[in-house]
Amino acid sequence: MSSQLTRKSRVFKREVFDYNRLMIWLRRGVVFLLVLVLFASLVEGVSALTFNRNLGQATKIEVLLKQSGVYDKALASALQNSQKESDQNGSSDVTISLDDPIVQQAAQQVFTPQLIEQNVNTLIDANYAWLNGKTKTPMFTINLSSSKEDFATRVGKLVQTRLAGLPVCTAAQITQLQIPVSSLTVTCRPPGLDPATEGARVAQEIRSSDFLTKPVITASTLGRDDPSQGKAYYEKLSQAPKLFQLSQKLPIISGVIALLATIGIIFIAPKRRKGWLYVGLVLLVSGGLLAGTRLSANATADQITKHIHDTVSSQLKQPRDDFVHHLATELTKINLWFGAAFLVLAITIFITLLVTRNRQPKAPSSPESVQQPRPQPTTTGQPKPPITPASGPPKLKKPPRPPRLIQ
Repeated sequence: MSSQLTRKSRVFKREVFDYNRLMIWLRRGVVFLLVLVLFASLVEGVSALTFNRNLGQATKIEVLLKQSGVYDKALASALQNSQKESDQNGSSDVTISLDDPIVQQAAQQVFTPQLIEQNVNTLIDANYAWLNGKTKTPMFTINLSSSKEDFATRVGKLVQTRLAGLPVCTAAQITQLQIPVSSLTVTCRPPGLDPATEGARVAQEIRSSDFLTKPVITASTLGRDDPSQGKAYYEKLSQAPKLFQLSQKLPIISGVIALLATIGIIFIAPKRRKGWLYVGLVLLVSGGLLAGTRLSANATADQITKHIHDTVSSQLKQPRDDFVHHLATELTKINLWFGAAFLVLAITIFITLLVTRNRQPKAPSSPESVQQPRPQPTTTGQPKPPITPASGPPKLKKPPRPPRLIQ
């Protein structure tokens, strides 16, 4: 009978031990998951905050573009690209080069950097209104028809003025002329060439050139040669407004998740000190990662510019690189601030744990833990019984009564 009871008690003890061990492993697993959640929420929250501060507002993009100097060189780039397309088409009727200094001078008088900036800002504002849900589609119209007409008219007048000031070609010079005659490079005026007529012809050539073939730009025509084929960019990116609006709320959501994960790690960990240690490690890793992105901003920008497909002309390469570097610097500035704050918090937690590691909580006092006084020896050499609170001091015996005397 006693052996059976012993076996049952052993089985019961083994079951209790396995249950406790299982619960400890479960708590460790939950803490590990919360550590991952805390790390992801910290990094994601700071990244979302950085995005909202720099790319979440139209005014910030407009300022960055202006500071990069892209508007000052955008016109020269557009003229160069149009000339390349014209050369690739191989039209023999073209006598005016868009790269000519006279043509570029007329273009700069019409398409000023302020005009280009104004139209680009209109495009940016309309798209941000669409992303914020204020409009169902980007609502903008950029009409450069009058500017192109003014540009063609100016070039025609410049050609007319130039030809009117040239001497009439001699017979020897006529034999050396290249047909068709370029009105902007010829050194003499061929006989029978009317300057006014040639100026009007050049103006018409500018109107039909590859420069601004579609001067009216809307959301439906932007990036599409044929609006009837394919979808517009806002139709392809129909989920962009929802994602953009979610990104505006993501820093708050990530902050709440990080707070809950921190509380869960501290209270679910088998020991509170271990929980604080895990939190400090997460802050240390995330802070180092965020601070590292700031230190490597220039190297990252260089890699981005190298991998960008070279679709812009040489005039826009430097403004593009400046814009990318400036944007990378602004994006990682907030990362440096939060990274430094996380590192300071992590170091504070580690120092606190190191200082308080030898402090043990005092055990509650019990009657058994009260030290009993040592018995004192008596004059006869025998120890006196100890005085306890329960028994108190020993009671004195009454003296015996004296015997009665017989009368």
